[in-house]
Amino acid sequence: LERLPTALLCAMPGLTKLACTGNSRLFSPPTEISTQGPEATMEYLRQAVQSGHASTSMLLLAIGDGASGKTSTINALLSDQDVSAPIHEDARTVGIEVREWRPR
Repeated sequence: LERLPTALLCAMPGLTKLACTGNSRLFSPPTEISTQGPEATMEYLRQAVQSGHASTSMLLLAIGDGASGKTSTINALLSDQDVSAPIHEDARTVGIEVREWRPR
């Protein structure tokens, strides 16, 4: 089981708690929600049904020493070939760089 039948579960007004921890393949609801307890899990599912959509955005923050491969990793994620071209010393990221990524 990877995803719960959210609409069906939320249509049951008497269902106020749903424990679903311990399933490593379950991605909806996220582990961060299900570990908060059965009540939090049901609240999350009900809010998801009411809002009508799932979040498809994510923030990735790459932190590390200079020249450790942060930009190369991001470039590989953005690449259609999953590789990053070498970065010339003059083209290294200085400070913060924000980019949008639409996974395939």
